[in-house]
Amino acid sequence: MLSIDPVTAHLGDIDSHKNADVRALLTPLADLASRFGVAVVGVSHLNKAGGQKALLRVSGSLAFVAAARAAYLIASDDESDGRRLLLPLENNIGPDRTGFSFNIKSVSLGSGIETSCVAWDSKPVTVTADDVLGAETSGGHGKGALEEAKEFLRDVLSRGGIEGTAIYRQADDAGHSKRTIDRAKRELGIRSSKSTFTSPWRWDLPANNPNDADITQDCQ
Repeated sequence: MLSIDPVTAHLGDIDSHKNADVRALLTPLADLASRFGVAVVGVSHLNKAGGQKALLRVSGSLAFVAAARAAYLIASDDESDGRRLLLPLENNIGPDRTGFSFNIKSVSLGSGIETSCVAWDSKPVTVTADDVLGAETSGGHGKGALEEAKEFLRDVLSRGGIEGTAIYRQADDAGHSKRTIDRAKRELGIRSSKSTFTSPWRWDLPANNPNDADITQDCQ
């Protein structure tokens, strides 16, 4: 299995909102997967647009979903703390009217190895992705834009520093405004640094960038 997380971080100069461009990029990937028998899983974020069908909440072009054999939404279950729902968005392989639910549990493998695993529930889930996202929109108790932007930055930078321009692009695809991202950056203490004068600005979480000798500035 090949996992691309998030898929919008690996588009190069492709405009993620143009159907033709996205399809042209994904077609060779689909051919490669077919030729070598590889399952490709692309991970994407949801945009902030309310009042839309769940299928239209996927960031960027609809081609990301249309080009896939199956697309699923992962969402928190408001009725059960820690429980998550895996719900079908699109499936062109066969009928897919029900979803699944699961929890993430800690597990010990022995020899001091502590990790986690997915614990699936036995009963199918009949609630739809449209129902879940509709409840989030109308419930009025969701996270604020700033907190969501901070969570987005923590996730994006958890695996190391990234160029600021790439972060802004991913943030836009995920429905975060540049102004909110800049504010979240300041509150999290994220640093911008350059390795050389002509190199691009790179963002790092404080714990990932302890070197005070870097050229640092609160900008892109």
